[in-house]
Amino acid sequence: MAGNVTPEQVAAVSKLGTIVGDGHTHAGDVFVVPIDGKDYSSANQFSPQDISIYKNTLTETGGKKVDSGYGKPVVGYVATPDGGLREYSPGVSNSSNSGKVDAGGVPIKNYDVPVAKDFPSDPASKGLRLNNIPPTTMPNVLPNGFSLNDYTKRY
Repeated sequence: MAGNVTPEQVAAVSKLGTIVGDGHTHAGDVFVVPIDGKDYSSANQFSPQDISIYKNTLTETGGKKVDSGYGKPVVGYVATPDGGLREYSPGVSNSSNSGKVDAGGVPIKNYDVPVAKDFPSDPASKGLRLNNIPPTTMPNVLPNGFSLNDYTKRY
């Protein structure tokens, strides 16, 4: 389970309704690597751990199976530094190839093709950016407790 959310907290939230999905973000691109004249970054795709969490097959060192905290497979979303949103649906998404390849010539899995391309993108993503929406664009309605005085812009 990502972040600092415990299985006990998930169980408490589950009493309020049915958990059907989870979303998270991948941090800004810090390791964009040029391969054959094209940029590549593993931040713009689901990690193997992400997939394991959403399939509820997370394993721990030593091969011990550990529940993801949800107790079942859930739909997963990841917002990536290139400005895309990816979706993984256990039982629906599979590891088949999308027909596209990354800069290294490795086939892109169907769940790593963006389902949306209009999220803010990191200028450090260079040629991988799907748009030119700056990451400093603030939403019209700020989250509760968010103060512009407490946070500085990176760019």
